[in-house]
Amino acid sequence: QSIWSGAQCFYDSELPESKRLAVAIQNSLVTRLGPNRRKAQSADYLILKATKMPSVTVEVGFISNPREEELLADAEYREKLAESIFYGTAVFLTQEARPAAPVATRPGGGPGETLAVKVYPELSHPTLEPGTACLYFATPNNEDLSFKPEIRPLPELEEKNKLQKARVILEELAKGPGEGSVLLPCLPGGNWVHGLHLAGTRAVVDVSSELGTFINGGGASELMAIYSLVNTLAVNLDLDEVTILVDGVKNATLGGHFLLGEPIKPRPELGPTGAQTAGDTGNYLRR
Repeated sequence: QSIWSGAQCFYDSELPESKRLAVAIQNSLVTRLGPNRRKAQSADYLILKATKMPSVTVEVGFISNPREEELLADAEYREKLAESIFYGTAVFLTQEARPAAPVATRPGGGPGETLAVKVYPELSHPTLEPGTACLYFATPNNEDLSFKPEIRPLPELEEKNKLQKARVILEELAKGPGEGSVLLPCLPGGNWVHGLHLAGTRAVVDVSSELGTFINGGGASELMAIYSLVNTLAVNLDLDEVTILVDGVKNATLGGHFLLGEPIKPRPELGPTGAQTAGDTGNYLRR
């Protein structure tokens, strides 16, 4: 059974109103349809990027999941889905119509001095020792779209140049999680890298379109595949961005949800600060 399950909202991170709409609808879906640990998630959907008004996409389920395929075939369940989206939208519109709350100021602060509120924590990749690599895999029961980095000993990396190191790391990523781990691969095994080019803090990776056949969990699965690749390269090679080509073509897509037209920056917030060492299953013990 597919691990990608549960309705989920996606929004454009550049529009705060879209995030609020997505959160409201996601909360309504969880409240009205039952247990679902997924959260509203930012995503570079082309249709969302082209929309200037508050907007979201809602993935209501995956037919690759037998349970959800059965639910989506039920007319009553589909009606509940529509109602959940409607009520979530109504909550958003009600909240947006309220007057803005006054801005808090520092006690004793001067006129106009506001509290410095940190919305997002400082994020960083795990620290690596020489001869090790950090590989990003999905966590079990991955409703919330997050990675668990695996630190893998690779002594041979110390003798290789940056490009050779990148190739070895991608080969290791394709091998999947270490033995005994219950982490889940986001990308298939095999040789799906057609080409690799490095220039300073940027990389261009040409991958096979056959990756699309491995991605069967909608936008969530495609998002994890993309950032498993991008985060892994970025942390090991100290990169700022990665451009992904598909069969040598720019502005292509792996699974039909994300247009790979621009360089992609790593997203360490998709993974925790801790990392799993190969062979050390930590809290992820196979039962």
